[in-house]
Amino acid sequence: MITIDLHMHTTFSDGKIPVGKLVNLCGQSGLGAIAITDHLCTQTHLLGRSAKFLNITLTEGNWKNYVREIEKEKNRAWREYKMLVFTGAEYTHNTFNHKRNAHILAVDLKEFIPSSLVEEDWIKAAKQLGALTVAAHPLKLRDASSQTYYLLENADRFAPIIDVWEACNARTLWRQMLKKPFSLIASSDLHSQSRWPSWRTQIDCEKDPDAIKDFLKNKNNSREFVFMTGTTEEIKHRVILNGVGNPQFTKKKGARNDFNNHYPVDNSGWLPSYV
Repeated sequence: MITIDLHMHTTFSDGKIPVGKLVNLCGQSGLGAIAITDHLCTQTHLLGRSAKFLNITLTEGNWKNYVREIEKEKNRAWREYKMLVFTGAEYTHNTFNHKRNAHILAVDLKEFIPSSLVEEDWIKAAKQLGALTVAAHPLKLRDASSQTYYLLENADRFAPIIDVWEACNARTLWRQMLKKPFSLIASSDLHSQSRWPSWRTQIDCEKDPDAIKDFLKNKNNSREFVFMTGTTEEIKHRVILNGVGNPQFTKKKGARNDFNNHYPVDNSGWLPSYV
C-alpha cells in the first residue's frame, strides 16, 4: 500500500513550510507520493487581489521558479525516500459568499493555466494537460472562516469533469461524502508542520505517476483513509472503502473515541473529526 497526500502548501502561497523541508517531512514520515498544490487565486474579487498583493498566490510571474524548485526536490525525494512528488496548483476562487467559493486541485500540472478562466474552463484545461482534477473541501470545514460550497451545490455540472472529490480534509471526514457516487480521496491540506496530524489516503497501486492518477479516477478501486499523527507506522484510525458506499470504520485498541474534539489533546497531535 502507498500512502499519498495530494493537497499540500508551501511558502509559494500561504504555507509555512519551504518545498525542501516539506519533502523531508513527508519522506521521513513514510509517504509514498505527495502533490504540492499552492494556491492560484482568481483576481476578480478583493480577496484574490489581496492574496496577490501579499505575495501568497501563484502567478504567471513566479510559476517557472515554483516548477523549478519542485523539480529539483522531486529528484531528491525519489533518490532519498523513493517518494513521488507531483507539481500541482489549487485554483482558488474566494469571495464573501460561501456558496460561490470554489477550490480545485490540479495534480501533475505540466503548464501554467491562468486563473482568469472560469471553473469549468480551468478544469478542462488542466485535464487536457494530463492533470488529475480534485474538488477540494466541498463541505463545511469547522476550522475555516471561508467555506467552498460551489462545486458540490452544482454537482450536476462539475461531477462529469472532476476526477476525484475530497471526502476528508485535514482532520475532518464528511460522512455525507462517503455516500456520494464519486471517486473519493483524503488529503491533509497541509499548511504548517503543527497541523501534520491529518487524514490521508492509502492505495494498492504501482508507484508511478500515471498509475496513481488512473487508480484514483476509478471510483470502484478500493482505498483506505487513514488518520496520521506521526509516521505511516503510527496509524490508529482507518476508513476502508471498497467501491462506493458501505465504508468500514476501524481504530486500534486504545485510540480515542472523542472524534469531535477540535483542540490539541496530547503530544501526539490532533484528533480526527467525523461529521
